[in-house]
Amino acid sequence: MATDELVPDLVKFINMNSNVVDVQWDRRMSPRLLLNPYSQYLEEKKRVAQYLLMVAAILEDRMLGFSENARRILILLHQIYGDRIFEIRKPHMFAEKIAASDFYPDLGQSREAISPILINVNDFVKNQSGRDLIEYSKRFSKPEHFVENLSKNIQRLSGPYKDKAWVYMRWMVRPEPDLRIFENFTPADMFVPLTPENANVAASLGLINPMLPPTARDESRATKARESLTNFARRLFPDDPAKVDYPFFLLGRWLEKKPLNRKTLRDALQFFDHMHMVTGQPHAYYQKLSRYKSGWEKKTASILRKIKIPY
Repeated sequence: MATDELVPDLVKFINMNSNVVDVQWDRRMSPRLLLNPYSQYLEEKKRVAQYLLMVAAILEDRMLGFSENARRILILLHQIYGDRIFEIRKPHMFAEKIAASDFYPDLGQSREAISPILINVNDFVKNQSGRDLIEYSKRFSKPEHFVENLSKNIQRLSGPYKDKAWVYMRWMVRPEPDLRIFENFTPADMFVPLTPENANVAASLGLINPMLPPTARDESRATKARESLTNFARRLFPDDPAKVDYPFFLLGRWLEKKPLNRKTLRDALQFFDHMHMVTGQPHAYYQKLSRYKSGWEKKTASILRKIKIPY
């Protein structure tokens, strides 16, 4: 296989970066969530499952500006409404609070769509799942069947947005650092979300055509590309193919606007390996992501500045 020479370095990078807590519930970040994503109590797990479905549904840069704003929006609304956040059915109740926030100007140009999407999720959870996504998930034998159901019922998780449902399923199905809330599904049956960043890696590996972006509005093409990417991931990690998702996100964002080929990918892997040796950190954000910085991020940023590497 043409990618064989890259596999050892790629596996090393994945293993080094796959245990990263998602930014949507990372406890090192501020503001803090008002629920415990790792709780073992059933009622808390139900709340987390709905809360993060709301997050996943709005997880688009053109709505958010950058992904951390999903965290900020949901925490803001949760602080204001408490657990009523899961019951509200009128978009204006969310829209007014979001518009009054100090981060509203930082949101994307499609920010007006955020509130109706959150209401769509609440409607689905009430009308279809009986307010219990965990029990509802048990109706489906595999994650892909549940994803199909989500895509039929939540507009922003359908068609070209279906991979956001797969991001959600990664959170719900994989073990720590993910949450393993839907215990009826097995990680081996997961697909790798075909996010733009993951598509960059897939194109660099020669798994998909870089001239035909799979994120375009062609569901058939996106399905084939997702399957190709997932089959490659299953070759590396047969019991847990979605393990590659966050590491590929890091790589794919670094590859943005660069030639998508194996040489560029090899150079990226070598760069990240060098940065690991320099900083002592297994991963780092090399673009502006958040105005909330953890201690290791500040340390890494300081090192990068000293050696004059942009981030």
